Amino acid sequence: MIKLPDSAEPAAMELMPLMDILFILLLFFLLTAGAAVAPMPVALVEAQGSESSPMPDTPLQLSVDAKGVYVLDGRRYATTAELMPKLLARYQASADATLLIAGDQQAPLQALVSLLDALQKAQVERVQLLHQREMFNENK
Repeated sequence: MIKLPDSAEPAAMELMPLMDILFILLLFFLLTAGAAVAPMPVALVEAQGSESSPMPDTPLQLSVDAKGVYVLDGRRYATTAELMPKLLARYQASADATLLIAGDQQAPLQALVSLLDALQKAQVERVQLLHQREMFNENK
């Protein structure tokens, strides 16, 4: 058995490496906090005419219910293959149409992912997802 002498002092913790790191962090924060962000000049385009452009058509609304069924204009579609021809015909009929997707809170995620994938393949670019702020508030 190994015995230590009774006069052994407890090992002291070295503070120099810790102070070096703290000094480097302090220097980093002081230099980055003092960096001034220069405003970038932006030249805005002025309108040529005095008449405003007409409002876009009413947005095209598509719903995904709790069972993962797509609802467009009151008609129900079980798959994206059934839905996409009707949806694309309505979407392309208006040059400035926006597609609003409203998903039920209990809707399967796969239904929404399949829909977004089909929309991407069809190059539908103006899409918005509707949500209610209360759904994301966990304090209730």
